Amino acid sequence: MNIFRRIARNLIVFFFIIILILFIVFLLPTNRLLRKIYVAKSNYKIDKYPENSYFLFMDYEGSIDNTPIYRAVHNIAYEEIPNYYNKLKELTDDELIKYYRFHNYRIYKILGINSADDFVKFAKSVQALHSEKLVLERYIINDNITLEKKDGFFRVVLLIKYEKNDFIGLILKIPEEKIGFLKTPVSIDANVSEDNLKYIETIDEHEVYENDVGKSQE
Repeated sequence: MNIFRRIARNLIVFFFIIILILFIVFLLPTNRLLRKIYVAKSNYKIDKYPENSYFLFMDYEGSIDNTPIYRAVHNIAYEEIPNYYNKLKELTDDELIKYYRFHNYRIYKILGINSADDFVKFAKSVQALHSEKLVLERYIINDNITLEKKDGFFRVVLLIKYEKNDFIGLILKIPEEKIGFLKTPVSIDANVSEDNLKYIETIDEHEVYENDVGKSQE
């Protein structure tokens, strides 16, 4: 009996150590990032705000402050997408689903994605990019598109361009009510229609027009 008790005790200790290791490896870094996003005086620095940032709060009537929202959007464009690009670019659909199942805690907490199907859609938009290293060129809130509030979320379209790549689009979902420090203040949805990307053509045509006018006046 003593031998069985010793074995049982060792197994309990072993599983406790495994759980502790998983907590340290997966949960602490995620929660640390969330704290940096939310805490007003944290050392999270924003290199560049998204263009048309005003549109985030022009119609937003929720209770979340603008600072954590800006930080979350900045983190998505500067950190999350390049990191996921490096991790996911060679994975098949089945491998993407396995990746999601293993990392679903962080994916939900930082990206707000809570299903394998939605994660695969996001991964596909990331896999469409191509570069040795993704360097952010522009990120823009599409102020030409107004989306309906849905399920308690204010929604806008974010357009992101990395060097030597076309724009990709994401829907940003910002909750009307505060959610504490337990989850990102900005969830993403990669189910973006072609209509949401029309703003890019307008920008390009405007820039071409301005350049032509400038040349004609020289």
